[in-house]
Amino acid sequence: MPSFPKPKRPSYLPKRNGNERSHRVHKSSIWRRVSKQQRQAVPECEVCVHLNGIGRLNAKLHADHIVSLRAGGAPLDRANLMSLCVEHHGRKSSMESRGYLPAHRSTLAGLIPTDRQQVIRDVAGEHVTDDEAPHGEGRA
Repeated sequence: MPSFPKPKRPSYLPKRNGNERSHRVHKSSIWRRVSKQQRQAVPECEVCVHLNGIGRLNAKLHADHIVSLRAGGAPLDRANLMSLCVEHHGRKSSMESRGYLPAHRSTLAGLIPTDRQQVIRDVAGEHVTDDEAPHGEGRA
């Protein structure tokens, strides 16, 4: 079946307010390689596994930056990547558009998350209150 090239955005439309850094990273060959390595190393959605004990069969996976590139996340550090299905990737992206930023620390490459499991719980919709958290370190 023939495939057609994606149409170009007409020049008379206003430019999109995209993140130039994010665009450069996602168009690079090294990103494609790192993304593929992430999806091969963790071949199931990490949130689905957390919720159900097993990932969805044949789910299309995205290698997602836990701390977004827009927020200064490390672009190619596997510590800042997680495998997500389309549904959970969309949910996390929606959370980020509303201001979600996971706890993080700085490295030479950029920001990486300090508590990967908390990010998974947040995307899964599980909220830990101060009463449930150990040592009173809850999240609202």
